[in-house]
Amino acid sequence: MINSFRQSLVSHFTLKNNIPEVSLFGKARIAEYALLKSIGIKPGDEVIISAFTCVSVVNPIVYLGAKPIYVDIDLQTFTMDIDLLKKKITDKTKVIIIQNTYGYPTPIWPLLESIKDKNIILIDDASHGFQDYSKIEAILNSPFYVFFSMHWMKNISAGAGGAVVCYNSSFASDLKILENKYNCQNLLGNIFLRLYMFIWKNLMRNWNYWFFFKAHSLFENNSFFSKYFPGEHIDEKTNIREIPDNYLKSMSPLQAKYGQYALSHLEETLEIRRAIVKRYDDIFIKLNLPILTRPADQTHYFLKYCFRVKNNDSFVKKAQLINLELNRWPYSPLTPVKNNYERWGFNQTENKNAVEACKTIINLPTNPDIGDSYFIKLEKFLSINKSDIIF
Repeated sequence: MINSFRQSLVSHFTLKNNIPEVSLFGKARIAEYALLKSIGIKPGDEVIISAFTCVSVVNPIVYLGAKPIYVDIDLQTFTMDIDLLKKKITDKTKVIIIQNTYGYPTPIWPLLESIKDKNIILIDDASHGFQDYSKIEAILNSPFYVFFSMHWMKNISAGAGGAVVCYNSSFASDLKILENKYNCQNLLGNIFLRLYMFIWKNLMRNWNYWFFFKAHSLFENNSFFSKYFPGEHIDEKTNIREIPDNYLKSMSPLQAKYGQYALSHLEETLEIRRAIVKRYDDIFIKLNLPILTRPADQTHYFLKYCFRVKNNDSFVKKAQLINLELNRWPYSPLTPVKNNYERWGFNQTENKNAVEACKTIINLPTNPDIGDSYFIKLEKFLSINKSDIIF
């Protein structure tokens, strides 16, 4: 099953002049760690990343002794500000990881032109959505990598999982060695995964969202559960430079089975999301509310539909009172970390937009189960709370 899924991904990501190699892991954070390790990232190297991300993206860099360099975001797209990114490049820069936040592609064409003659490796964190890699191929002849999450809410869902797609790479064989070295989750882990996926596919709906949201938070932060799904449970005593127990995992056949199904329905999923986004746009236009910038020449995966409010904490609480599904993710620049960001080298003053976004962002769902009643309820809610929305 794993090799079948691998070959399907190879076919999906094949370009006109480039057939990639694919490696599969237990989670995207493991995929990122294995990728950085295979390309030789070492202590003292600098890796540029978005300042609006999850700590699971930062930790693989820290585990290898490298230094994360944060780039503030554009509040119109929530992706990295490319002009600021260019200023962050130094002689120590070895890798730039771009992030397509919420499925909105990072506008990287100016960046590609500026680094094509430098010895810098470009990695696309496509956990939220993919770039048009055929355009990148035409500009960049050096190695290029894509890694992405297969978490239950992502575009290609395996419940949990991660993949690395390697273009023009001499390191792909080293990455495959690491994949083969890691063990996949055991029988009990697979039982949990089946339960997880059953609940998500058959029981979770927008009308019971808040119940499952709270249950999921308790479940995922439980120490017993963490033994079977590799994760990072961070507190004040955690040594952030030490790889957690049970962290390094390859993909299991069960994860590959779920991933194969999701990949075969990806275009259908995207069509549904586009239709949902059209409904949201119609509501926002009707209420004279702002719509985020979307470059017309790029594909959008619309993992979430986003807008900003004056205080997202109070806005979410109002939605909870009427059982309306929406969220404020990520709720910190290094989610789920809520304080002491300096432990990861994050400076709040230098990344004001990312900090601001965490206080103001609201995400609307784009799952296929959304029906007319949700849109009616949402329109009424937005109309009543219009003064809370940032124009």
